[in-house]
Amino acid sequence: MLLTAVVGSAVLSAAVIVAENELEWADANGDDISSIRPDVTASFYVRDDALEKTTAGTRTFTLGTPAPAGSTFGIADGTVSGAVVTATTLTALGYNTATPASTPLSSSPVATTATGGKPFVSEFNADAGTFTLAAQAAVGVVAVTFNYHSPDVWTGTDAALRRAKVVSTSDIEGEWVTISEVLTVGTTTPASTSRLFLGTIELDDDASAAAALDGKVWVQDGNSLTVNYYNSAGDVVDSDSITVDGITPVIANVLPLNNTSISLVNPTVTFDVTDGGSGIDTTGIGIGVKVQVRRGTTLNTPAPTEAVNVSFQGIAGGVRAIFAQGLSWKTASTTAGGFGVRDSEVFEIEITASDKAGNQSISKVSITIDTLAPSLASAKTGAARTAVSVDFIDSSGDIDASTVDSDGSDFTVEGHTVTAAAIDVDNPLRVNLTLAADLAPNATPKVTVKADGVFDKAGNAAATKDVSALDGVKPAIINSDVLDKALAIKDDVVKVRVQTDERLASGWPKVSVVGPGASPMTGLVTMTRPDVVTINIGSVTAITTADVTGQYGVAIEYSDGQNTSNNLTAVTDETITIPAGGATVLALANGPVADADFDGDVDKDDITAITVTMGGVVTTSASVIASVDAGARTITLTGAADAATEVKISYNYIKDHTFEIDQTAPIVGYVPAKPADGSAVSIQDRSPFIQVKFTDDSYAGDSFKAVTLTKAELTNPDASVEDITASFVSRTSSDYLWAASSLALGDYTLKVSGTDTASNEAADDVYKFKIVERTYTVELQPGWNLVSLPDSPEKSGVNDVFGAPEIKTVVTRDRTVTGGWAIAERDASGALSGVEPAPLTTVDPAKGYWVESSGIVSVTFNVPGIAAGSLNLPPAFKLSAGWNLVSVAQPDLTNTTRDADEYFSRLDWSRAYGYDAITKKFEPILPDGQTANSLNLTVGSGYFVYLNKSGTLVP
Repeated sequence: MLLTAVVGSAVLSAAVIVAENELEWADANGDDISSIRPDVTASFYVRDDALEKTTAGTRTFTLGTPAPAGSTFGIADGTVSGAVVTATTLTALGYNTATPASTPLSSSPVATTATGGKPFVSEFNADAGTFTLAAQAAVGVVAVTFNYHSPDVWTGTDAALRRAKVVSTSDIEGEWVTISEVLTVGTTTPASTSRLFLGTIELDDDASAAAALDGKVWVQDGNSLTVNYYNSAGDVVDSDSITVDGITPVIANVLPLNNTSISLVNPTVTFDVTDGGSGIDTTGIGIGVKVQVRRGTTLNTPAPTEAVNVSFQGIAGGVRAIFAQGLSWKTASTTAGGFGVRDSEVFEIEITASDKAGNQSISKVSITIDTLAPSLASAKTGAARTAVSVDFIDSSGDIDASTVDSDGSDFTVEGHTVTAAAIDVDNPLRVNLTLAADLAPNATPKVTVKADGVFDKAGNAAATKDVSALDGVKPAIINSDVLDKALAIKDDVVKVRVQTDERLASGWPKVSVVGPGASPMTGLVTMTRPDVVTINIGSVTAITTADVTGQYGVAIEYSDGQNTSNNLTAVTDETITIPAGGATVLALANGPVADADFDGDVDKDDITAITVTMGGVVTTSASVIASVDAGARTITLTGAADAATEVKISYNYIKDHTFEIDQTAPIVGYVPAKPADGSAVSIQDRSPFIQVKFTDDSYAGDSFKAVTLTKAELTNPDASVEDITASFVSRTSSDYLWAASSLALGDYTLKVSGTDTASNEAADDVYKFKIVERTYTVELQPGWNLVSLPDSPEKSGVNDVFGAPEIKTVVTRDRTVTGGWAIAERDASGALSGVEPAPLTTVDPAKGYWVESSGIVSVTFNVPGIAAGSLNLPPAFKLSAGWNLVSVAQPDLTNTTRDADEYFSRLDWSRAYGYDAITKKFEPILPDGQTANSLNLTVGSGYFVYLNKSGTLVP
């Protein structure tokens, strides 16, 4: 319903008076105004006799017979009384022949007869457009000239005719305005002799209206709007200014408040209307309140009556309106003062207020007249075991929350103590009670509301009443041993036992076993009820070799006849990002996927929702699902989902009641890793660690990953066999470590077996390894090579390392000897001998070496390295300022490069050079941040490095 009050619709105004040589602003009704809003067409009036113009015209009469003296000639219709007119012509632009009074003659016409005479015009009628000649007119043409009035227009586009211009504070250039002669103030009817002219101009608050010759003037709130009237000499004769008011009046302090319910059938409505611009009429004269009631969009019939009991008080800047009546608003609108409001039905009071400039504001409030008390309707147990919800019926739809005691003292629940009460956040007619102790699962206690304890928002009190609560408590599974085993092996039987806290209805529980799609043991389980009425028992078919490895879930649905529950966990909008190339199979994050409809299988009907893009089309239909594998946790689509899109899937899965079948043997892995071709692993350590790592994670949800090492049989290089199972130490439930000690050089074979929790065995897996010396090989090209040793050799003699016959010369930088170089050359005996004065006899891993070779040769030597527990320290090389020839030391021989900045990190170095024996070029190396390349150093190569100051190289 809509109750409308219109304020300011009948403000009394005075008609504008326009004196000679004056102009005045006025509204469309001709009333004087002092302000105007910015989005209307403004009008003004000018009165000036000088603006009145006349127009000359001619009329010819061809007389076939003489016109006697006293004959009347009609300029308008071309007739002559007492004579025959054979032809007539009229030349008079705008002269109205149909209504000549609208274009009256301004003076006596002049007639010229065919003989050239000008007989005296004895009389003329200006409005009728007729005249009478005092003498006879002969046969022939009588030519008449006359002047007449027509509605005058002084255009604003013709510079010679401009008389009125409108400007504003914002638009000082303004616009020239066309003024037209009208009958009276307040009309637009054209007139010929009124000498009153009307001008109009469109006002616009958009700055674009400041453009010239667009017929608009740009105005803003607070502007002065001025019209100037000019005479023919361009002087201002008169002007008038009004104020632009662009601010709407303010309606405030409306009572009743919005969205309130009241029990009064004739409420008092009050509100304030203020305006800081043109203002509201502070006396309240002419302000009325008109009330009408709507239901939906249909007006009551007959028409709404005028609200007569309205009074007004002057307040700062406006008025306060007060509407009150003794008649009930529920009285039919056909009665004076009745509005036909229906009890407990929401309706609106709409207030419209206009200021003196015509700006309008509208305010609406929704209220309800409610005289009906709320009534206790029903109660239900079940949101929690200590919860009871109480529902009321109330026509207005709300219980006043402030009247509901939070300690629950307004209510009693049979057999229980109420400790708290609160209005439901989603239902304003529901009160949620909290009890001190749990309800029985099938409890239906009597619930009572006390008299005058609960009120609706209109202030109506609920009477005392009691109802029996409905059973809203869902049954619950109370036994933890629903499944008798978590892991099943061949020929096992998995028993299902469901014990609830109350007796279930006939046909319940429903039990569905789900798992890998190919398993024959999935489907509905037949449950039987023994003598104990709350226990239901069933079993899954015995496992055979046809059953599939994977995780299985037991979906259970149970009901007491009124309340149904299940053990499923819901997932909403799980997001899967489709990779490049698209995807047909989608992997879910949770499982096993549940048989949500309990029909014995898992298919597209069990997927709650899916949103997928296929072929550029987004679809939400489950028809795109081809199959669902509950155990594998996958959904297969009928086609490929588009790449780089997202699929959203909602489904249910079984979180708690699961078991697993594992018929897959574990996989054996080793550290060091076994080559793919089964060849032996070379180990340069006589006391190595050998790690056996079993993997038994063969399906989604696999929780039985432990594998027991049952066999570790070692075949030694001498073909002897020993059982070393006991020598392995368990690191995890599937990871075992053997710390070998002092192994002889040679080939070994380790045969390993392991058994998982389900008795699946990985039998006699073979791992081959051989214990070899730790060696390093330097590759030499013909000519000079710049090389180094990554670690200390077992034998450091120059012939022990570089004894190959192809090697002719070995040179290294030694600043402690004469000449700064130490040299060894091949002598006549075939051995390398030191050359005086600085003979080179031993090889140092701190230095780089120039090695000259006659051919391609590989130099291999033993590098023992530092053993665990050794009393030797890692290397550190002292270097001098200037150029040094250094090695690239590297304890881990599997690493082939070192970053130059990292390797020289403790040195103040500016440049290094390496040498490529094939290209025979030096390669510059600079620290990071400099313009040249910063390269990696190659293990086994030698490098010249320039130090700005001495330092220690710690490789």
